[in-house]
Amino acid sequence: MFNMNEAVRNASCLRAAGNDVRLLVQRTGHILPLFQAVQGAFGFDLDPRVVCGNATYDTSERMLSFLDEKLRGIEARPPVDQNCFVQDDSHGIVTDDIPVGGQRYTIPATTLSTGPVIETVVSVLQGLQINGSPLLPTVLESLGMTVTNLLDTLEALLTNPGDLGGVLTDEVLQLLPPELLNELTAPSRELFLFTAEQPTTLAGIPMADLQVDSLADDAIVFVGLGLKRQGETRIDLINTQIAPLRGHDEGVYQQPLVGVSTHLNPGDEVYLMVYGFHNQYFLSFNRLPRVVTLSGGVELPLLPAGSSRRERRQSP
Repeated sequence: MFNMNEAVRNASCLRAAGNDVRLLVQRTGHILPLFQAVQGAFGFDLDPRVVCGNATYDTSERMLSFLDEKLRGIEARPPVDQNCFVQDDSHGIVTDDIPVGGQRYTIPATTLSTGPVIETVVSVLQGLQINGSPLLPTVLESLGMTVTNLLDTLEALLTNPGDLGGVLTDEVLQLLPPELLNELTAPSRELFLFTAEQPTTLAGIPMADLQVDSLADDAIVFVGLGLKRQGETRIDLINTQIAPLRGHDEGVYQQPLVGVSTHLNPGDEVYLMVYGFHNQYFLSFNRLPRVVTLSGGVELPLLPAGSSRRERRQSP
């Protein structure tokens, strides 16, 4: 809900005004309820302990130490780090600046369709009737349809996807539970970027230099970074962070992607993940599917483990 980029902008604004600001980027925070994993309280999560460079701290203690220093004049010991980016229970880096951009990786030109997969939409909505969902009467009422009307319309969608907006309305989407919205998330295009050859930190704000070409106006795609751990087949969206790219006349996107923070082991693979529909933005997508071609590259904030920014692995 409030991502790293917003925290960085807030910190930069306050620092520019002459304030003493410390930035702690943890793994969670104000999450999107029901769409992102949470360890603690519903809607908000706080890492109880964080790794910052050479030390592990109690998160609440670090926050209190900073306030005590500023409000009561009690010196924080050790000093609260300028910028700390947490990767996991064993890794975190401390930096004097905020990593933005970095090593460039180029992607091949890739064509995909925007919006959810029509067959999946048909399957999800037909399933309301097949499974006797208690949502069905409310969905029918919102559409002004009978069961027969809905099933006929869904069948017609398979040959005329241009009618998608008539059944997948904002009202219907807001009625669907998270598990069905997750089903609607279009399969990602996974564009390989690189394989880690040594322990590496990926932390900071990636920069996009992407071109989205389409004959149609207002094409919408969603991009993020994916990680496949060595020996695994699944590619996970890093920190579940994703950025929308909405079409404009030039189709050029030179902008930040959403910040991430993770530790890479040798053999781990990093990808650019591209979606035509994603449940984090389930009300923002192309009701009329559009074909787009994505090309260009991304710049990633990478740092070898054990470098001058003091990233280290904590002992068990």
